[in-house]
Amino acid sequence: MSKTLRTVSSHRTRLERFASWLRLSPLLQPMLLFWFLVLVSALTIYFYPKTEEGTYLREIVVAAIGSLLTILGAIAVALVAFQKQLRSRREAKKIQRVDRDSWTKRSLKVGGMTIDDIVVVISCRQHSPWTESAVMEWQPTLQGGSRAGIPGSELVELTKSQWLDSILLDARSKKISLTNGECVDMRDVTISYIQNSSGRRVPKYVITPAVEYYFDFLCSTANLDRPFEKEGKQVTLRSELEQEPVDIESVGEIPYMAKIGVGTAAITSDNYLVLGVRGRTAIAGQFGAEEPRRAVHIVAEGMIPEDRGITGRINPDKSARRALREELGISTESRAIGEVKHLAATGFFFDQLRYQPCFSYISHLDVDRSQLQAGLGAAQDSWEVEKLLFIRFDPENAELITLLCHEHPDLKLASNHAHAVLWFACLYEFGYFRMRDHLNMPRGRFDTVGAPNSLSGSGILTQTSQQVFRRE
Repeated sequence: MSKTLRTVSSHRTRLERFASWLRLSPLLQPMLLFWFLVLVSALTIYFYPKTEEGTYLREIVVAAIGSLLTILGAIAVALVAFQKQLRSRREAKKIQRVDRDSWTKRSLKVGGMTIDDIVVVISCRQHSPWTESAVMEWQPTLQGGSRAGIPGSELVELTKSQWLDSILLDARSKKISLTNGECVDMRDVTISYIQNSSGRRVPKYVITPAVEYYFDFLCSTANLDRPFEKEGKQVTLRSELEQEPVDIESVGEIPYMAKIGVGTAAITSDNYLVLGVRGRTAIAGQFGAEEPRRAVHIVAEGMIPEDRGITGRINPDKSARRALREELGISTESRAIGEVKHLAATGFFFDQLRYQPCFSYISHLDVDRSQLQAGLGAAQDSWEVEKLLFIRFDPENAELITLLCHEHPDLKLASNHAHAVLWFACLYEFGYFRMRDHLNMPRGRFDTVGAPNSLSGSGILTQTSQQVFRRE
């Protein structure tokens, strides 16, 4: 009996795979139409001389001849779709290769753009969130101290005793606000492969979060390369590791927390990217005196235990929406400046500099840049941003490309997280090949005087740049 069931199951599996191939094969439709065209053509050629003028059979044959034009048109449409599917598949394979290479190169490289210390777990496709080609499942949240049994975790208490007072003192001197609030540690990740509803084999990420505290982050993964004294020697937390993470599943093996971050590229209704010039109250985006450019950031917040979906489990979508509400005043509340029209998950990446897993999003808003700027004071955390800047979100805009390539004369992305979130937003909106081509093209000259594309009137661009934001 069991043997019979296994045989039936085996046949069913083969049939399901064949059905999945039929659905997914881009060449199937044009090939079927072509052979149908051949069949109809052969039948009309054969039967036309065998029928008499004015008879019912002749009318059927004439109608069949007329259908040949319709079939030819359908073949042309199917071939266009076939070409698009081939390009989409080629693009998907290229993105997967770039994602894999980021782990060996310890950086994300596309064209003339390099994002140091960012390695990619999974990327979106053009107009297709990464959650459509993978499954993400969150486990119940663990309480703090879940890494206590891992060798090396005791070093965090040692670094805290040596660093915390000086970190807080330095923050106060810079008027930076620091609180020991709750954050979320990605305690464990396991990857398996399952079949989705279309019969495709896709990865499934099962993530176990844990509650931790911000000061533990400051005294561990936020400062992996800061020296501290251990047994009379100067060492670093990174140097004390036996092996650095080699994939996302490795986060469960490191003795320090992997604090989860969430970043969102907000796009206004008139197609402008929203950038914030960070104030003194925010740590991210504070450059040294040797960097004359202003630090700009996307909308970003660390995940907190309250960011839960309807199932009661942690959900990074909620983190993204909370950040938009707190920093820009965008939500469904009656006092909100505007609402989110569309939110898409664009990437899941890992920062090797701070051992931070991050989720990136793109959000299209239902307000334009003037409405957003006018209502900014209503946002809960608007104090974190000195002012808003807007860049036309278009790869033809050289200003966007120079920002991605670290070549903008007046602005610089505040962190590699912001850089990665902006890249994933461009990947989602414009596709890999188009972005790669623009990132490979020479940027030309700049002229900030009367620059029409984005930052004119912001007060940020200098009059000495003498460069024009346009292709040459």
